[in-house]
Order: sequence, then C-alpha cells, then structure tokens
Amino acid sequence: MAVRSYLDAHRAGVSMWIDMLHVPAAKRGLGVGRKIYANWEARLPKDIELVRVFAADTEGLGNSDGFWQSLGFSYRYAGGLDELSYEAAHTLVKGVNGHPTPKPIRS
Repeated sequence: MAVRSYLDAHRAGVSMWIDMLHVPAAKRGLGVGRKIYANWEARLPKDIELVRVFAADTEGLGNSDGFWQSLGFSYRYAGGLDELSYEAAHTLVKGVNGHPTPKPIRS
C-alpha cells in the first residue's frame, strides 16, 4: 500500500500528480486509503500548491472520483462527459499547503 506521485513544475505554480494510490481490495472501505493519503499530504514540501489525480477505473470497480472527492478534491474541468475526454472528465485537483482549490475550467 503506497502512493506513487511525481512533480509537475511545467505549469504555473508547483503541483504534484498522484500516479497511484493502491489499497488491496480486501482492505478497501476500512479507511486505509484515507490514512495513506493524509500521511502523504502532510509530508508534501511547502512549495507544492496543488495536487492532481486522474480517478481511473481500477480493477473493473468503476472510477474512484467519489473517494477523491471525499478527501476534498474537485473536478478540474466543468462540462458533461460527452464534451470532455474520459481523462479530462475524471481529473480532480486539490489545493494544499494553504492554497485554495481552483475553480473548474469550463470546457
């Protein structure tokens, strides 16, 4: 169980992409993922302003948007699924280290 992430310094400000947060199926729903994320966020360098994640469909269980939203993430883009690519429709962001979460970008 771990978070795999990478720095994204090519955009305005400094952000981190969460590439993966994996919790084995048998341990889901027990608060393990929430605890892993909270520990990871608490250790972010102070210059990180934003965390980004693509809420993928994992193991055929559906996308994980609801999990990320429960942690304070918001959709990055506004618009219906028909108007956005799957990746854009399921990209979520969260302001960290005292920075606000940006309002969604209209597609």
